[in-house]
Amino acid sequence: MTFGQQVTATLIGTVSGFLLSIFLFYLKEKWIKHSAIKLLKKNVINEIEYNIKLLTQVLTDLKKCIEKITVNDRLVYCNVNYGRFARYFLQSFYQSGHISEKWNLNDIDKLDHIMIYYNVGSDSYVLHGLENWRNSSLDQRETLNILGFERDNLEKHINDLTTLKNKLKTK
Repeated sequence: MTFGQQVTATLIGTVSGFLLSIFLFYLKEKWIKHSAIKLLKKNVINEIEYNIKLLTQVLTDLKKCIEKITVNDRLVYCNVNYGRFARYFLQSFYQSGHISEKWNLNDIDKLDHIMIYYNVGSDSYVLHGLENWRNSSLDQRETLNILGFERDNLEKHINDLTTLKNKLKTK
């Protein structure tokens, strides 16, 4: 083998190895990114399921309160704690930019409305209404209007979250 052939063979081997390492690095990064997105999507689904369970529990308690108020029972207590609404992975999903790949603008708007609605302190409207009912400073009709409004919102938001979760599972 001549010196020129040896240099050419070395050059071809070096360039081939360099290109192969770039290609393998690209594949590795793509796999890592895909795995991270897949894990984030799984965590978002789990977080939505948790929120559905939380809101369903509040809805059940709220319906019991409505029944008690309907029969004029003043000893009504309800466990409404929207501060427990989970949002960490939903916010991470939004910040990653992948939310628009999975949901359309209408879905994102629904999710945004839900996340604003169930915030720390937003349950005070219901709890204040119940407190006023117990203190007899609010009549039955007004209290039922407050709780009925909240019940309707809970039912709508549970349905919206279920739809969003199902869309995320299918894509």
